[in-house]
Amino acid sequence: MEKEVNCINCRAIFDYVKELNDGDCSCLLGNLDPEIDVLPDPEIFLRDPNNWISCTVLSKLLERAKLILHDEMAAYKITKYAVETTSLGYTQRIIVKAFWSIKKGLKNLQKVNDKWNRNKKVELAEIKRNEAIVRLYWNSHMDVTKDFCLLNQGAYTFMPIIWGGRPLTLKEECCCFEGAPYCEYHLKWSTGNRLHEIFSRFFTSKSVLSETIREMEGDKRIIEKKYEEVNQLNKELNQRIKQLLAIQETGKAILSVLDLDQLLSVIMNILSNVCQINRAIIMLVNEGDRCLEYIHGAGFDGEVPEEVKDYRVPLNRLSNILARVTNTGRSEYVPEVEGSGLRKDNIILAYGQPVSVYVVPLITRSRVIGVIATDAVHGKGVPKETRETLEIFSPQIAIAIENARLYKKLQEQMQELGFPSRLINRLSFGW
Repeated sequence: MEKEVNCINCRAIFDYVKELNDGDCSCLLGNLDPEIDVLPDPEIFLRDPNNWISCTVLSKLLERAKLILHDEMAAYKITKYAVETTSLGYTQRIIVKAFWSIKKGLKNLQKVNDKWNRNKKVELAEIKRNEAIVRLYWNSHMDVTKDFCLLNQGAYTFMPIIWGGRPLTLKEECCCFEGAPYCEYHLKWSTGNRLHEIFSRFFTSKSVLSETIREMEGDKRIIEKKYEEVNQLNKELNQRIKQLLAIQETGKAILSVLDLDQLLSVIMNILSNVCQINRAIIMLVNEGDRCLEYIHGAGFDGEVPEEVKDYRVPLNRLSNILARVTNTGRSEYVPEVEGSGLRKDNIILAYGQPVSVYVVPLITRSRVIGVIATDAVHGKGVPKETRETLEIFSPQIAIAIENARLYKKLQEQMQELGFPSRLINRLSFGW
């Protein structure tokens, strides 16, 4: 999305439509721009004067405002309403008030214009004691419409109110949107405005300072909150990068380990360091007995109890979460064991007393060969980051385990066929 106009224009549209449409401005939103439509709250983005949007988006908002209010002059009235009622941001207010008079403001039209949009060039063709001629040359490469002209007419007419002056008289002599090369405004103001300007000049600095301090305090709190959010996101991002790098390196390591017992120890170390898992067990499918059986565990106080080591789950017992994950091939997370349908007298649950459980299938070659089950013993449960990382890592673990099992089976077959021990041992070194 191009950055062509400041969102302070959008804020004025939202406020005006809400004022005249019983507080409802929902019809303004939707199908504005892909970048805006996907935001959690597009209105907040469009109200922020620190944001910029394309002329196309502003054109859509102005067109919708006209349709909602049944008023072809809505753009003009929106600017009038904004000048009379909307509190400008302190930066914009300083810029406007710094020029403190009509003549001084007109002589700096391009500077003022550039603070809010980049869609035109402004020329002060003539200026006298109480009248001036202004020409607007619109950028033909941008999606500007007659509504933009009306917005500017409203701005030039009512902007002196900010200085404590009276509205100007504006007459459009020719219009770019009716075939002319530019929009030409003839402006006139009464000499009585001069008194308001002088008065405003003496009191502007103090009023601007007071308003600036108040708004800067509010912005300071917003910035502090945003900083905390960004800082937290950076921490999470750095942690995720470390996890992904660790997964890459440890993935290489476990795929090079062929001894099953040694591999399972390596896997558990990885789960502890990379996935931040405190306690876990690995259970593999016994094809002959059609059940899951314990093969390795870590994180238990002392030795893994014999009851856990002897734990077996028939694959047809779908009420059991371990068997169910093996059959479906889909991970399952139980955030609160206490209020779940899990059997509390289950050996593992009874021994471990977890508050939450997460089970991930080990899949290789489109076949589930087992599961990894981890848990948490505090109220926060198994962290989302841990679950996501384990989900990514589990296929590598499955491949490594399958390779180690095939290697062990090959060793056994070579022994049965009478191969020399030295030849079998050389197999583990990649022979």
